Amino acid sequence: MSAIFGILSVDNSPINQGYLLQLQQSLRHRGIDGYKLWSEETVGLGQMMLYTTPESKLESLPLEYGDWVITADARIDNRKELFDKLSIKPSDQKTTTDALLIVKSFQKWASDCPKHLVGDFAFAIWDKAKKQLFCAKDHVGVRQFYYFKDSHYFVFATEIQAIAKLDFVPRQLNTEKMFDYVLVYNSTEEQRSNTYIQGIEKIRASHSINISNGIIKQTKYWNPTPKSDMQWKDPVACALALKELIDQAVKDRIRTDYPVGITLSGGLDSSTIACLASRQLAQSSKKLFSASSVLPLTNGGLKDEKVDIESVLKQESNIVPFYVTAQNVKMFDNLNAKFERSHCPLNAFHYMDDALASTLKTEANTRIVLSGYGGDNTATNHASNVIRDLTRAREYNKAFVLCKQRSNAYNKATWKVVLHDMILSFLPNDLHKILKKGRKHQNFSFEDIPVSKEKLDEATQQKVLMKVKLIYKKPLNLYETIWGDSVRWFEEIDWDALFASYHQEASFPLIDKRIIEFLFTLPLEQFQMGGWSRGLIRHAMEGVLPPSIQWKTIKAPFSPDYPTRIIRDKAFILDLLPNDKEKFLELVPYIDIQKIRDTADCLKPPTNWDEFDINSITIVNTGTMALKFTEWQCGY
Repeated sequence: MSAIFGILSVDNSPINQGYLLQLQQSLRHRGIDGYKLWSEETVGLGQMMLYTTPESKLESLPLEYGDWVITADARIDNRKELFDKLSIKPSDQKTTTDALLIVKSFQKWASDCPKHLVGDFAFAIWDKAKKQLFCAKDHVGVRQFYYFKDSHYFVFATEIQAIAKLDFVPRQLNTEKMFDYVLVYNSTEEQRSNTYIQGIEKIRASHSINISNGIIKQTKYWNPTPKSDMQWKDPVACALALKELIDQAVKDRIRTDYPVGITLSGGLDSSTIACLASRQLAQSSKKLFSASSVLPLTNGGLKDEKVDIESVLKQESNIVPFYVTAQNVKMFDNLNAKFERSHCPLNAFHYMDDALASTLKTEANTRIVLSGYGGDNTATNHASNVIRDLTRAREYNKAFVLCKQRSNAYNKATWKVVLHDMILSFLPNDLHKILKKGRKHQNFSFEDIPVSKEKLDEATQQKVLMKVKLIYKKPLNLYETIWGDSVRWFEEIDWDALFASYHQEASFPLIDKRIIEFLFTLPLEQFQMGGWSRGLIRHAMEGVLPPSIQWKTIKAPFSPDYPTRIIRDKAFILDLLPNDKEKFLELVPYIDIQKIRDTADCLKPPTNWDEFDINSITIVNTGTMALKFTEWQCGY
């Protein structure tokens, strides 16, 4: 991905040009295809270029256009629509870059311009006449935009590390954010713009900000709401429409002259994208390169999805596969370098994310990497509570029909499905969760986190329990699981910085804005089409997916040897844990280091996933990560 950055004087004094150059230097790894600066007395903008689309090769950013100057990291997908709306002549369309489309959109619609864009974007536009800076991030938050403001400067960049290196930015741990992390729940709505560095914030998905006279005004420009459309009562038409939308989303993301890769797991999400992308690329005699996480030969009895991966490869002959075990990589190897890159604790599978990105770069020199991430919320939503939601909406006939279909699909007695999904729906949410099978992991306990309950006063304990109760409360309806407060894509996982370090752009077709808006128009029952969990995507991908994947019901994890790997690395992890507890007491006094040690000591290798002790491994992984990040951040 490309990078953008800039600095604005909020007290109207001249900017220090050295800061602009320092931002540029910190982001130099993103500018392999060029870089440029623009500035006047009180403001400076910059961009580091990574070519991906054909139009990006024509970009020269920052770009001056009339009264405006824009810097952008963007891929705009509704170019043809914007050509019409902005009256751009056919003779000019091929040379019209995405940044020019954005600034022309701003000229026409002002702060409403993000509403009219489709694609992944983060941009800043300086209005020379009004002396205002307008900044926005795409609808689902794929591109990143971090910023810091004090009494002298507003500064922004694509990566936190570029801002944190400036000498006027205090490098202090956001202890409240870290507290949320070790308690293993996400931040509240109000805290979501925060980062782990105190004072550095981010523009959230589907938001824009305007900076004028030193004041930041934030606006949410997109918030889809359910709006059932009667035309989607026909399951066949519904499935076909979804297939066309996903196909278009994939097509938009492989509009490139460079090699395209995919992280292929063998599940519904990535397999759907792989099959569609493979066929589209084959039309231009291009290959699709896949990287897949698989078990090493000594796998301890666990299973991966290599059989399913190979069924995709057998069907789609122009996919060039690479299998990745990362066998010699320890879970907590090279943490400081990764912290420096992301400035946040790492997700549990960070070692495999890195190995897959590295493989695609070194073996195929890919610039675009497709991923099925987010599909579980959108196109491949499990819709596990559809029958419950229909029952509570008094749509008893629809609910009963789905119960019978589900009974046939999964070979279960109809009365058991009716009892489980309809009758229990009349119970209160909390009791319904307890009685429903497979929900035990949602019952919060201080014993399951790397925190000493005794180190929290009574008021804090009650505050934690109240927040956790809200987090674990099941959303009231299916649509909230597609897009709402419970959906937090890219808020804790910075794949942008990871793939950018390998000169790649990560792309996520299944969380396309157009797909989300389409899903919000569907009747509830279509999500469990034919009674199947994830029934909509299963029917939509008829003739696309291999049948063995289309109708599979069991999926291995992204990194299939995760439980055995953490046990294999136990001695290494114990050595990483600090012996000097005193230095952590001021910042993270609630972390129980002895509890982490004792839990790690007791871990035993599972022979199958039913023996996988998720709570114990969470204590070890989250606790160790929190301590090492705190140690790195505070310079211990």
